[in-house]
Amino acid sequence: MDAVLTKSFGKSSDSSIHWDDLCKNEAMEWTKEFIAKYAEKWDWREMSGNTSIPFTEALIKKYEKKWTWQSTGRDEWRLSGLSGNPSLPWSEKLIDAFMTKWAARTITQNTGLPWSIEFIKKYKDKLRLPMNELHTNKGIWDKAIKPLVDNEVIEKLFAKYFPPIAGLI
Repeated sequence: MDAVLTKSFGKSSDSSIHWDDLCKNEAMEWTKEFIAKYAEKWDWREMSGNTSIPFTEALIKKYEKKWTWQSTGRDEWRLSGLSGNPSLPWSEKLIDAFMTKWAARTITQNTGLPWSIEFIKKYKDKLRLPMNELHTNKGIWDKAIKPLVDNEVIEKLFAKYFPPIAGLI
């Protein structure tokens, strides 16, 4: 990995490297050793949203106080931080390990979570999920709702709520 830095930046000093831009680079081959070597140089807000980092529960724990857990400031309305990163190894174990860290509004929009009806029931209060925002997450539709809906269910709903067009389906 140091070869990548040398190739990209030459033998220049650390001060000439744009660490914040480097942190966003998803084409690099990130390793836990490389992350550790330059831990004091990284822009952890940018690192938190990088989908190419080989996240593990151990890596998250090691730098728990450095990560940005939620969208903030200029990123408030986009998925960012660990809570918005779909590339984490999402599981109930991971969520439980950092229960007090996750940002409810951001995590609600994350398609990477193991969404299911059971998952939503289990975590709606624990994660303080804003239930009125779940409908905008395509991951929830694809993983939790769509498997429960077939043409017969849709026809019944249309017949009940839209009778004039139910015959067109």
